[in-house]
Amino acid sequence: MCPRQRTYLFLQGPPSPFFQQLGQRLVDDGHRVVKLHLHPGERLFWHLGSEGVFRHPLALLPHVLMSLWRQHGITDQVLFQDSRPWHREAVLLARRYGIRNHVFEDGYLAPFWITLEREGAHQRSLLPRDPDWFREMSPRIPHMLPPRPFPGRGVGRRTFATLDRLVSLTAPMMSARRSRTSPSIGPIPSSDTPRPHKDVERHLAHKDTVWLQDGRPFFVLSPGNHLRQDLDKPDATAETHRLLESVVASFSRFAAPHCRLLILDTTSRQGNRGGRRWQRRLSRLFDLEGRLGYRSATTPEPWVSHASGWVTIDGNDAHWSLEQECPTFALGQATYCLPGLASSKGMDEFWRYPALPDIRLYHDYRRVLIYTTQINGDFYLRGGRDLAVINAVERLTGDDSPIERLLRESRAPVAS
Repeated sequence: MCPRQRTYLFLQGPPSPFFQQLGQRLVDDGHRVVKLHLHPGERLFWHLGSEGVFRHPLALLPHVLMSLWRQHGITDQVLFQDSRPWHREAVLLARRYGIRNHVFEDGYLAPFWITLEREGAHQRSLLPRDPDWFREMSPRIPHMLPPRPFPGRGVGRRTFATLDRLVSLTAPMMSARRSRTSPSIGPIPSSDTPRPHKDVERHLAHKDTVWLQDGRPFFVLSPGNHLRQDLDKPDATAETHRLLESVVASFSRFAAPHCRLLILDTTSRQGNRGGRRWQRRLSRLFDLEGRLGYRSATTPEPWVSHASGWVTIDGNDAHWSLEQECPTFALGQATYCLPGLASSKGMDEFWRYPALPDIRLYHDYRRVLIYTTQINGDFYLRGGRDLAVINAVERLTGDDSPIERLLRESRAPVAS
């Protein structure tokens, strides 16, 4: 039986043709699609018609959305990253009017996975924060095949992000009108950052070897995307300042004197100057000269296998540390903030008594997470996009998402 016709409003997507391909597939299946451009670069990738451009302050977004919902009879909203201010507004408003939200994110368990959740992702996910629920649901999950790989990961992302940025720069009028109310799409992904000079590479490699092989214990603070902006500039959020500095302050007071803390920036190959200046300032402020370091890396390995503990801010890198049975502390409300997995209370105690995660619980959690939130594919590479579109359409058109089915079976309370 074919699903009944639905009408999808596409908001901002990833900087790639993925939303265009997904919308075309829905149209081919008999559904209707409408696009509201919230960023100048999106017009480069969308060619299905039925589109509008939002050029107003954020306060007017509810009025524009409700007009579109009434005009087109919208039943579903599709968006990428619900952490953006305009997406948060759209998701909450749509819930009040009975419109379903489909939220795409980069894969929690990348590579070869992308995230698709109903109503929210990360700390806004519908997944319960009860470890017993995951233990109960894991045996009910049907057998799942491993993800289908696709070659050349990363090349497409750099190309599309560069094109997206160029289009944004050629549309100053639209960007200027929105600049007072919302940030831009963000920097070009970190894989485009030029590699440092070879002498710098050798110097960093030598310092890395010292950290990894001198036998002194160290903890890792992995801020993730929170270091993408220059922390010395006034536009950096006060909340980010306070959160990261509170970690360093706690470490300086409660960690053993021979322990060190490494700030690991995985958003670029050579880091950013603001992050390094911020690290040096904190070293002086908390008297941590020689104990507080800063490194940039494209992957958490090999740090996770040597660290005494891992501190993250709702980052996907926590899956690396949990899988490697590294004690993990999470600053946030991510889905892995479960008793027995990533501790989220008692940071002061964590430095002296880091607890190992329950690996059996992590396997149950991971199994449920893949079944309910992950789909095989990629936003940028052609083969990965084709695969992601096929896997996403079934979830977008179904009456229930996998999360909702498990919640209904278990009658568990919803997290968000």
